[in-house]
Amino acid sequence: MNPETIALKEIRYPNNIDWWPMALGWWIILAILVCVIIVFSVRFLKNFQRNKKRRIALNELHRIRNDEIICSDVFLLTNKLSILIRKSMLAYESRDAVAGLVGEEWLEFLDQNLEEKYFSQGIGRSLVLFPYQNPKDLTSINVTELCDLVKKRITTPITSGADS
Repeated sequence: MNPETIALKEIRYPNNIDWWPMALGWWIILAILVCVIIVFSVRFLKNFQRNKKRRIALNELHRIRNDEIICSDVFLLTNKLSILIRKSMLAYESRDAVAGLVGEEWLEFLDQNLEEKYFSQGIGRSLVLFPYQNPKDLTSINVTELCDLVKKRITTPITSGADS
């Protein structure tokens, strides 16, 4: 038999496997991936909204800290910081729990969830004492330390029923 006389047909290769339509397993993986992205996006947006008040308060603190006129006047500085921290705590906690607090009760409230008693026994007392003193009798305070303390109070959340 002569190999040249044999009628051979061309070899047919199968078509390439297309990626579309996808198999069921890929659809399931895609659905799970979309659900995970949605869950993380919702959590991110809720966290972003919840921290909006904190970001506004920190921006105001940054503005106060960078204003040389305010930082040079102890009376004005303590007054501005006192107002800022009061507004911040009113934004975080219920009005009934915060609005009526004055003096030592206010300082003890501010000490909640902090590792030390910065407000009732430390430099934070100046926020309550200095606005009511005669400006001529005021002693200088460490502005950086006081601003850092206010920042720590704003960024540290107060948990319900916490007594430090």
